[in-house]
Amino acid sequence: MRLSKIKLSGFKTFVEPTTLTLPSNLVGIVGPNGCGKSNVIDAVRWVLGESSAKYLRGESMSDVIFNGSSTRKPVSNASIELFFDNTEKKIGGEFAQYNEISTRRILSRDGQSEYFLNGTKCRRKDITNLFLGTGLGPRSYAIVQQAMIADLIEAKPDEMRVFIEEASGISKYKQKRKETESRIKNTRENLNRLNDLKDEIEKQIKRLKKQRNDAERYKKLKSREKEIGAEIIYTKILEINKLIETNKTDSAKYHETYDDHLTRLRKIEADIEELRIKNNKANEDFNQKQKEHFAIQADIARLEQSIEYEKELASQKTINAEEIKSELGNLNVEVTKDKKELETIELELGQILTAFNDDKSELRELSIKLGEINQSFEKAEIKNETIKSEFNEKNTIVEKERVKVNLLEKQLSNQQQQKIIINNLHQLESSFKSLKTNINSLLNTLGDNSSENISQQINDFESQLVSISNELEDTENKINENERELKSSITLLEQNSELVGQLSLDKNESDIVKNNLANQKNTLKQKIESLTLKVQGQELKVESLKSSQEAMNTAINRLEVQRTQLKSRSLELTLKAKNDETPEDDSKRKLESLLNSSLNKEKDLDASRKILEDSQTILRNSEIDRTNINSHVNQAREDLEHFKLNQKEYEVRKESLNDQLSNYGQNFETIRKKLNDNSIDHNALQQELEKILKSIDRLGPINLAAAQEYDQENERMEKLQSQ
Repeated sequence: MRLSKIKLSGFKTFVEPTTLTLPSNLVGIVGPNGCGKSNVIDAVRWVLGESSAKYLRGESMSDVIFNGSSTRKPVSNASIELFFDNTEKKIGGEFAQYNEISTRRILSRDGQSEYFLNGTKCRRKDITNLFLGTGLGPRSYAIVQQAMIADLIEAKPDEMRVFIEEASGISKYKQKRKETESRIKNTRENLNRLNDLKDEIEKQIKRLKKQRNDAERYKKLKSREKEIGAEIIYTKILEINKLIETNKTDSAKYHETYDDHLTRLRKIEADIEELRIKNNKANEDFNQKQKEHFAIQADIARLEQSIEYEKELASQKTINAEEIKSELGNLNVEVTKDKKELETIELELGQILTAFNDDKSELRELSIKLGEINQSFEKAEIKNETIKSEFNEKNTIVEKERVKVNLLEKQLSNQQQQKIIINNLHQLESSFKSLKTNINSLLNTLGDNSSENISQQINDFESQLVSISNELEDTENKINENERELKSSITLLEQNSELVGQLSLDKNESDIVKNNLANQKNTLKQKIESLTLKVQGQELKVESLKSSQEAMNTAINRLEVQRTQLKSRSLELTLKAKNDETPEDDSKRKLESLLNSSLNKEKDLDASRKILEDSQTILRNSEIDRTNINSHVNQAREDLEHFKLNQKEYEVRKESLNDQLSNYGQNFETIRKKLNDNSIDHNALQQELEKILKSIDRLGPINLAAAQEYDQENERMEKLQSQ
């Protein structure tokens, strides 16, 4: 059997459909690195059922699908088909009749793989079984890749046995034997499970039989519980019917009492309405007379005040003139004092404004200087951060190289003994070669059988020596490579150490500049803050002085107005004193007439007050009687409402009990006919119900479906026994 042709499409670098024809037993594929030579071997492995992406030099199985490039779009699936020449009939079975056998595998991006044998869809297992014993497979010895020869040479006996069995064709029969043993094992396990299932079903049947008996007893007890419950409810309904009749009788008696109280209340309310009308008329008459009396009293008071006023006015005129003169003198003193105080305020305001403007200019200059220092500080901070990042980067490199140098020095110190051994081995090789030449020349002169044995032993020793030398060659190369890396790391470490030292100096200088700028910035901020507080205080003082200045101007103007008014009033009093006369006799006559009228009105008012008080007393007594009768009416109404609520409660309870009877599947009339008016002992029924409930509790949890489950388990047992 020979691989004759490979068709590739969308697999790794083979984006276009490609056909590789293999015309003979010996075919070579040559080309530059990266052209896809190894991908051909990966394709053969992949079609034969390889499921690990690691053996196909990828991270996941989808990596075998062409993923696109700068000039090509990715494809959606990968397809490989292998054609084998079977003219020698190496593959038997159903495929022995074919001279050519093809296997194909398709993988889509959703992870679905499809396998085909001669165009017919099949399983991966079918392809694996087809090539068992032929040496072909995803990881068989027929496909030799890098480092596989070394693995074969270093393989343990158990690992080598796998390759030998595959080459001799035994692996196919071992696979079949393994599958047969697996089927036998599964059959035995199924029989064991069947026996276990049978034992379990027998236990279930015993348990379900007991549950079925308990369920039947439970149903009987439940049926009797319902009957007793219905009879107890029947007795409760009879008691409620008696309560309803009693309540109706008591309600009728209380209703008659309520009607009597309500009739008396209506009569008293009509009498109170008549009394209220009379009381309103007496009240209106009293109010009218009181109003007339108050009007006369007001006229008397006005006349008395007028007389008193005229007397006081005459004496007041002389007093007012003296007071006005005194007030004018006081006003003149106050005006002079306020003007002096105003001049002091204006002088102080001018001085503060000058200092305020100077401080404001200084604050502006300090703010400009602070802005310049802020810019310098930001630049210094950026420079400092740049130096810091470069310093940290170089310091990291130094630390990394220092660790690397220490590690390499440690490795070299550990490998120093190996290096001495390797050097001694090389010296031994050179010495052995010269020794071998001398021994061979001596053996040639001897020319007997012992010389051949010695020559053979020398050759064996030489081969062992060469083998040891080859084994130690990788170690020697690694030691040389470590020495070169150590030299390179030491050079890089020295260079970066110098840079770190210089950067450290630059960093310190930058930190000093940054700290100086920060100190200047903080000093200026403190000056600006103190100056700002000072300016704000001066501004508040300026505002305060301005307010005081305005207040003084207002006060001076007000005093000037008062002084003018006092002068005008003094002039008026002087003119009026010459023209006034006192008409007292006419006012006295009017006052005497009004006093006589007031006495007559007081007598009429007392008579009306007595009539009004009598009417109000009668009305008040009637309202007290009405309140008492109304309380009796309300009490009677509450009693009636209580009887109605009781009636409603009894009816609701009766309806609820009838509903409970309906839930038991019975009604009141049915039970009455069943009992035929026989007396029922409620306590006896209650005791019997308690006994039944205790019996149900003793039964424990009940499985009402136990009978059906028992029949089902019996049926299952019969089927298992037949099996």
